[in-house]
Amino acid sequence: MNSIKALLGYRIGASAAAVLLVLAGGSLNASGREGWATGVAALAGVLAVAAGVTWRTWRLSVPIAAAALVLSLLSAQSNPRQGDLILQLIGLLLLGEGGAVAGDAYRDFTETIQRQARELQQKHRAFLAATSESESIAAPGDMGALTTNIAQQVGADLAWCYLASADQRQFVPQAQGIGLDHMHPAAINRRQNGTGPLVAAIESGQAYAGQGNGSLRELFAYLPDDLHVQGSLAVPMPIGDRIGGFIVLASNVAEFTDDDRRLATTLTLRAGAQLASA
Repeated sequence: MNSIKALLGYRIGASAAAVLLVLAGGSLNASGREGWATGVAALAGVLAVAAGVTWRTWRLSVPIAAAALVLSLLSAQSNPRQGDLILQLIGLLLLGEGGAVAGDAYRDFTETIQRQARELQQKHRAFLAATSESESIAAPGDMGALTTNIAQQVGADLAWCYLASADQRQFVPQAQGIGLDHMHPAAINRRQNGTGPLVAAIESGQAYAGQGNGSLRELFAYLPDDLHVQGSLAVPMPIGDRIGGFIVLASNVAEFTDDDRRLATTLTLRAGAQLASA
C-alpha cells in the first residue's frame, strides 16, 4: 500500500511540477514581447518543450533545442527593446525542463500500464492452462501441436522441442517448431561433463532462463545476424521416470518472468504425460 501511495504521489508531484515549469517558462519567454515577436516566442517555447520531452533521444532533442534558441536570438536581435533576453532564455530553459519532467512522467505511466497489461495477460494464460484439459490440446504424440500450444500460452516467438534418442545418448531436435525459419537446431550429445549451462540445467531437472542470443548458442551451430532474442527459457520434459526431452522457448520482445517459467513447466509436464501415454 505504501509503495502505491508513493508512486501515486510521485506522479502527481511530477505532473504539478511540469505544469508550474511550463507556466513560469512561458511567462518569462513572452515577457516584453509585442506583435509578431510574441508568435516567434510562442514557437520557440513549443520547440523548447518538445526538446525537453525528447531529451532521451539526443539526436532529435539537440536540433530542436538549437532551433528554439536561434528563433529567440533572432527575435531579440530584430527587436532589441522587447524585453530582457536573459529572462527570455531562462524561460526557454524552464520550458525545456517542464517538457522533460512531463515526458518522463508520461513514459513512466505508459510503462506501468504496459507492465500491468502483461501481468494480466500472464494470469489469463495461466488460468486457461490450469483449467483446460491436457487431452483437448493435441492428439497424444503430436509434438508439433504440443509445442505450438506451449509457445502460445507462454507468449514465445520461437519454440522447438528436443526428445532423447532411443539409446539416451543424445537430445534430438524435432522437426515441428515455430519461428525457426532457416535456423536448424543441432542434436546434443549427452555427456557427464562439458555440457553448457542450458543442457546442464535440463539434465538436473531444472528450468533454464537466459538473456540474448548467447543463451542459445549451445543449441545451434550457427545463429543468423538478424536474430535478436531478448529472453530464452528451456524446460525439462519428464517422460516416465527420466528426462525424455525439453522444450525451448525464446522471445524477441522481453525476458521471461517467473510466472512464465511456472506456466511453461506446468504445460511441459502435461506434454510429457501425454507422450508417456501415447
